[in-house]
Amino acid sequence: MDYRYSALTNKEKEQLLKSYVSEKTIVKDFTLTEADLMKIRKFDKRYLGYGYAVQLLFLINKGVSLSNLQINIPFNILEYIGNQVKCPSDSFEKYWNIKNTKFRHFQEITMNLGFKKFTESSEMSNYVLNLCLSNRNNIEIAQFLIEYLRVKRIIVPVLSKLEELITKGLNEANDIIFEKIVNQIKDSSKLYNLFEIEASGNSVYSRVKNFTVNNSSNGVKEVLKQIKEINEYNCSIDLSFLNESKTLYFSNEVLRSDKHKIERLKVENKRIY
Repeated sequence: MDYRYSALTNKEKEQLLKSYVSEKTIVKDFTLTEADLMKIRKFDKRYLGYGYAVQLLFLINKGVSLSNLQINIPFNILEYIGNQVKCPSDSFEKYWNIKNTKFRHFQEITMNLGFKKFTESSEMSNYVLNLCLSNRNNIEIAQFLIEYLRVKRIIVPVLSKLEELITKGLNEANDIIFEKIVNQIKDSSKLYNLFEIEASGNSVYSRVKNFTVNNSSNGVKEVLKQIKEINEYNCSIDLSFLNESKTLYFSNEVLRSDKHKIERLKVENKRIY
């Protein structure tokens, strides 16, 4: 098992999708132009124009495909769009169940707006890698990536594909960080002494990692003792190149690690780190 980074938990996915149906910006994101309304009025059935309008607004203003991201649209948004096209909000479900029609409409919208099918490129991978190296959490990375795709007029793929791309970027970013850290260590082999079991049954790594301190004079002495012991390994590392979110992530990784988990890591630089 490699214990590599994996992007977007189920909670984060839910949070990401909710960000695309925020009612706080309902007027900005879901208002049709007069040109849009003129086109939609030409549909022979209002619910067809209604569904077309919903797909149009989500793609042009939010950069997302409803089918790909499986977004559940709140009633207030559907009602707001429905009022503009003079169609009841419950008509959208009737439209959405007509598979061929909604697909044909989406193809027409993407063609008219100049959108193209998603394909992974080196430019896109580099963009994601730079996002992962910067001060952003997983949801922000996904949001910036979707916005990047919208600006580039690329149809956003299914969520699993986005997650795959972000996960790859996070792992590559972490590899770069591990390498920068390990390159500062003069004798990495010495670090394995941290795992040697002491007479107490604990390893140095376990004892130092789980060390707690109190405010007494003995507590201060214990802190100084721990500092002196760590200094003996002569592995002072400059982490100033890490932003706050990355520092917090790696700190949590260390706290969750133990001897056996570290020894099972396949990535040598991560094991040394």
